[in-house]
Amino acid sequence: MKRVELSRINLNQLVALQVLLTTCSVSQAAKQLFVTQSAMSKTLANLRELFDDTLLMRVGTKMQLTPLAANLSKELPQLLQSIEDFVDLRSFDPSTADLELRLAVLSYLGQQLMPEFLARLQRAAPGIRVISEGVTDNSWRRMDQGELDMIIAFPPRIGARPTAGEALGPVPFATLVKKGHPLTTSEITMDNFLSYPHVRYLVPAMTRYTGGLVDEWLAAQNLRRKVVYDTPDVGSIVEIIRRTDCVYSGVDLMQLPGSNLNDIVNVGMPPGLVVPELKFWLYMAPDRRYSAEMQWLSDFLKATYADMIAAEV
Repeated sequence: MKRVELSRINLNQLVALQVLLTTCSVSQAAKQLFVTQSAMSKTLANLRELFDDTLLMRVGTKMQLTPLAANLSKELPQLLQSIEDFVDLRSFDPSTADLELRLAVLSYLGQQLMPEFLARLQRAAPGIRVISEGVTDNSWRRMDQGELDMIIAFPPRIGARPTAGEALGPVPFATLVKKGHPLTTSEITMDNFLSYPHVRYLVPAMTRYTGGLVDEWLAAQNLRRKVVYDTPDVGSIVEIIRRTDCVYSGVDLMQLPGSNLNDIVNVGMPPGLVVPELKFWLYMAPDRRYSAEMQWLSDFLKATYADMIAAEV
């Protein structure tokens, strides 16, 4: 490919290129940028000449990205955001900010972190609104498509395509039963741990990183527990523990704020059963990662979580 001269590129062309690469459609790009389809076709022709590449090629009835266009689609959002931040010389002021944060968060972490985060956010940035939803297999696709700003979760299972993330902090594990359970009156062993039915905190998008780590260790020892209920709802897990002899072994629900767990007991893990240290991770949409407001919000979230972990130690 010939070298592209910077003097031949204008910002409007780059914006149009980003929309074309995202939609893979001249007509859809024209609608999003409020121009005619013929004007967008002309822009695409200019871009093809500029990059000496077809960029969009027809395969059957659909348009697909060329290899060069696929590479451009990965780098262009960051470049445009950097240009926007460079041109906008105003510093971000959270006290006067008026914006919306859209995030997906695990139910456990939502109950643990969001109340404190919102309490702090109301004091520091009362104009910021938060829309939260649970984490699913579709969360990563929704973030890629710009429908979510952040995901706070464990790393996704193999096959998902997460953007770069950073660790928030450690996740404690516990084995919980109701008060008066037989496991509270004798030392826990592997035999009596496996003799009771289990409930498991299970998030479809990240099976391995919740209660599934316990099952991985057991399988390596040719052991297996009897899981009678899988759920992403931590509230129902607590109620099942209260009403049955079921055992829960996973992320420590005793850390949840505001929960009445006086009748729940942590009996510890059976000797020898060790799961890897877990950490929650914060992921941001590629096109928002370098914006001043998202940087401030991610730092605010990380600081809130760090303070909560320090208070629990």
